[in-house]
Amino acid sequence: LKDISFSVRPGERVGLIGLNGAGKSTLIKILCGVLAPTQGHVEIDGHLLKADQYDYKKRIGVLFGHRGQLWNDLTVRDSYDLLQKIYGIPIEQYKIDLQEYIEGFELEKLLDVPLRKLSLGQRMKCEIVGCLLHGPELLLLDEATLGLDIFTRELVLREIKAIQSKTNMTLLFTSHNLDDVENLCERILILDKGQILFDDSMLTLRQKYAGHYGLRVYIDK
Repeated sequence: LKDISFSVRPGERVGLIGLNGAGKSTLIKILCGVLAPTQGHVEIDGHLLKADQYDYKKRIGVLFGHRGQLWNDLTVRDSYDLLQKIYGIPIEQYKIDLQEYIEGFELEKLLDVPLRKLSLGQRMKCEIVGCLLHGPELLLLDEATLGLDIFTRELVLREIKAIQSKTNMTLLFTSHNLDDVENLCERILILDKGQILFDDSMLTLRQKYAGHYGLRVYIDK
């Protein structure tokens, strides 16, 4: 990353897009405290983020592609129960929220299956719910629609958007699928070689850069 500087308002939905190696995942890891920046700093609610700032980490949810936080050899239900203990979620609130997520993400048939037996798409749905159980104020999703078929992807994006609107949590979402970003996010950051090339709305992006089409014709001699 080089000369990265931006701010995000509470409740904002921001999409991060760019080619492989552009710096998206590195940026997410810095924002959640997995990596420490060699220069500069991250400020959250007026406080500098430090690697050992566990109070802040309890307020965020993070998912990195297919590398989630649920346990392979446990059933999905057991993993959720364990997360309830780890985060100290009040049991009544946990039951209410979990039931809502089970219905919204259509997890009824997956709860009592060990995670390792699920398909990638099924696993991603379960992992996303695992990130939401403790009611994060900030949700960081790095390629969270990886491996989802078109119908499951639409369901997941719809549910995330509905939950975000209800709770007003802040969302940062990376994807190589521009349609996913457009459906979920209000604001777009384009990264290239560690730098921000664009920071504005999707509407502005389309008006400025998508108004012209190129046609290249090849003719055999």
